[in-house]
Amino acid sequence: MRTPTFLRPRKALALIAAVFWGTLAVSAESFASKVEAGFGYFMMNVNNGATSSTIAAPGLGYVIYRHPLPHQLEIGGGFTILMPDGFGNEKGFGFDLNLSYYPFSMHEPSEIHEGNVQMQVWDTWRPFVSTGIQQRNVQAKSVPIAPTLFGPGLGIGTERSIQNDLSLRAEVTYYRLIGPAAIGAGQVDMKLGVSLRF
Repeated sequence: MRTPTFLRPRKALALIAAVFWGTLAVSAESFASKVEAGFGYFMMNVNNGATSSTIAAPGLGYVIYRHPLPHQLEIGGGFTILMPDGFGNEKGFGFDLNLSYYPFSMHEPSEIHEGNVQMQVWDTWRPFVSTGIQQRNVQAKSVPIAPTLFGPGLGIGTERSIQNDLSLRAEVTYYRLIGPAAIGAGQVDMKLGVSLRF
């Protein structure tokens, strides 16, 4: 069965890169960007239409660059690796592009002026919802050849400020991925990361 054009690896990666850098180019706001790294638990069910197999373990690692946008939005692009059997035995990897929305907080601190005194107040908790697309190369028992999968997903989470430029981020996401020859997968991730503003 021929792979649909929009699912071919090079075209998928080109789409992710074009959307990410294009969004940064049109953003005129001068907000501080963030770099985030973390780990987590993942569960991926891969099927080929006849059989399926599940990979689940606390072996997810990721790094991502995030850039704030107007209207309490934030775009992120990064890389994820799945290592259920430990470092050096990865079962999956790929690129991520996501968009987060913070409905109750702004990107920058609030400023309070009292006479000659000026204070900045940061939000301690910043809940958010997210959506995105991801690309994965996976190895599973139900699939003899590691395919490239591509698809959309949703997430929910929160950030916890530790210092002005340092925060923790917890998120749960679900992605539905599709690939060639009726191969598909559903993936649930539970992630915890450390984010540094610069």
